[in-house]
Amino acid sequence: LLTSGEIMLPVLMEEEGGDLPNIHLVFRDLRQRVYGIVFNLHHANFTRQKFEEEVTSSKRKVEEIAKKLAKVKPDSLVMKNGEPRSEREFLNEKMEAQTAAMNQLTEARPPDSAEKIIIREWTPYNRYQEPDTVSPLPLSWSVPTVQRLWFGTTVEDKQKRLRAFLAVMSSDTAMMLNTSHVPQHLLLMASVLRYIMSQNNVLRKPELDAFLVTACSPELCDHEYLAKMKLDLVTSRGVQLASLFMEGVEMALFANDACGAPVPFLMSCPWLFFDGKLFHSKLRRAVGAKNLLEMCDHRMDIVMKVERMRTAILEGLVPDYNKPIPNLLAMGGMNRPMGPMWNNR
Repeated sequence: LLTSGEIMLPVLMEEEGGDLPNIHLVFRDLRQRVYGIVFNLHHANFTRQKFEEEVTSSKRKVEEIAKKLAKVKPDSLVMKNGEPRSEREFLNEKMEAQTAAMNQLTEARPPDSAEKIIIREWTPYNRYQEPDTVSPLPLSWSVPTVQRLWFGTTVEDKQKRLRAFLAVMSSDTAMMLNTSHVPQHLLLMASVLRYIMSQNNVLRKPELDAFLVTACSPELCDHEYLAKMKLDLVTSRGVQLASLFMEGVEMALFANDACGAPVPFLMSCPWLFFDGKLFHSKLRRAVGAKNLLEMCDHRMDIVMKVERMRTAILEGLVPDYNKPIPNLLAMGGMNRPMGPMWNNR
C-alpha cells in the first residue's frame, strides 16, 4: 500500500448473489479511512486549504490595487520615504510586486493535494481483471500525521492512536472504552461488530448475540472440549457470517497497524474471542432459544456480560430488527461433523 498505492484482497468464503453483501465491499469505508491516515489526508487537506486561503487573499489584494488605479488622478501625489511621488507610479509598482507574489504562490501548489491520492483495490469480484480506484476518507477530527501516530512517545500520542483506531472502526464512543461494558481483550472484537452493525444492519440480533455469547463462553478457553466438539449441521450462512467477522478482524488489525498499534498484540489475537465450531453451535442455539438466558445455558453472569457489551456496541445505532431472520436450518446445511480445522475460522 505504501510503496505502490495498491492492495490485493483475497478470495473469501462467500456466496455470490446471497443474502449477505460482498464482504470486501462491507469494509471498503473502513479501508478508505485507513488510507486517509496512511497518506496523511488531514494534513494534505489542511495544507491545501491554507494554500487556497493565501491565494484568495493575494488575489483580493491585486483587485484592491486595481480598483485604486482605476480611480487615481494623473497628477495625484503620495509621500513615500519623506518624498513626494506619483501615486499612479507607486500603485503600478505595488501591482507588479503583488502580481509576482501571487504567481509565485500559485506555482508552489502542494504536489500531494488530496485529489491526487488514489488507491487501487484488486478484488476477486471481477476475477482481478482490473482494480477499483478509491479515494481516502477523512476522519471527523484533526488526526495527527502518520509519523506522529507511529513514532510519538507522549501520553497524548497514545490517546490519539486509540482514538484514530476507534474512529476508523466507527466505534469512537464513550461506552466502548468502559471496561465494565467492553473488557480490554474484547475491544477489537466489539469494534468489528459495531462496524458491521453500522453497515445497513447486516447482522440480526440473534446473530450478534451468537458472536457475543461465543466470546463470553467459558468453553472458548477449553481447548480439549473444542477439539472433541462435534457439529451435526453446518449452515452456509453460519460459514459466511464467520467469514465476514474474521475479515473484519483482519481489517481491524490493518487499521490498528496504520494507527500505530494502540491495541496491543496480546489483546488482538482472534482466539481470545472466537472459535468457528463454538460460534456455529451458539448460532444454531440462537434459532431455537426462547431468550438470551436459555441461549447462555441459564448462566446469568454470561447474560449480564452479553447485555452490557451489546449495549456498548449498539450505542447511538438504530438497528432494524423488523427484517425476517434467515432460516439457518434451511440455508444450505452441510451435514457432516467438522473437525479441528474448523477452529481456524
